[in-house]
Amino acid sequence: MSLGLAYDDLGSNGEIYVMIEPILLGIVLGMVVVTLAGLFVAAYRQYQRGNKLGL
Repeated sequence: MSLGLAYDDLGSNGEIYVMIEPILLGIVLGMVVVTLAGLFVAAYRQYQRGNKLGL
């Protein structure tokens, strides 16, 4: 079973996948946390500003 050209170039034991997957997981989880924090901060700042249009 061939997983593609990159797998063939790196050798048969796949040690590079063991290193890359946790790094990618950390990047994705970090981006999710930062994005959610930014959305909550933006919502809180709008809530604190209040309604200035008088509608």
